[in-house]
Amino acid sequence: MSKTLLALMTVSYGTLAACASGLPSSNDSTFGQEVLSASRPVVVDFYADWCGPCKRMAPVVEHLSDQYRGTVDFVRVNIDESPQTARRYGISSIPTIAVFNNGRSVDSITGAVPEQELTAMISRAISQHVSSTR
Repeated sequence: MSKTLLALMTVSYGTLAACASGLPSSNDSTFGQEVLSASRPVVVDFYADWCGPCKRMAPVVEHLSDQYRGTVDFVRVNIDESPQTARRYGISSIPTIAVFNNGRSVDSITGAVPEQELTAMISRAISQHVSSTR
């Protein structure tokens, strides 16, 4: 197999993997309702289709969405398609995984990070949410 064909297959697979994410998408029009008005914490994966580290993080975030189903909501925001939301929350590097609780951003991590770091961030948000609802 030629190197060019292999490279093309790799890029195509990566793009397909990013597009095939099982997470719901949010955008400039729906972010307020889906994230800011949510009754529980929301993890937001800010990404772009062309971003290699974003593609590597997508399966990790999807795994966590399964793990926290019913406790925390998860959405993806494509920063190229939702520039107002990205600007509003100061997203200048991706991937950025942010946690929103009670209508505001409470924590975030930028870059391709180990799953344990995301788990710790989500656990803190759940604790804050439980404390705020008492």
